[in-house]
Amino acid sequence: MDDFSKVKKKKIENQIVSLNQFLPTLSDEAQTALHMRYWELMTIEEIARAMGKTWDVTDRLIESALKRLRDLLADGVDDSKAIAA
Repeated sequence: MDDFSKVKKKKIENQIVSLNQFLPTLSDEAQTALHMRYWELMTIEEIARAMGKTWDVTDRLIESALKRLRDLLADGVDDSKAIAA
């Protein structure tokens, strides 16, 4: 494995660790919606129905949760740690 691949792999590992730390910062509702969407592979419509919400509200909930996680990951994962390791 070349140095670039090692750095990329380490960066992904750091992001996974960070993601596991940041998920609990989301509301239970947001965590549930993300779980349904990405682990159970449910559609927005199916999630909305299961959660008793409209499609629009469910879509905004998921998009807001993803944005928060992206922001937290961008702020919380230091690329220099991946390079140093």
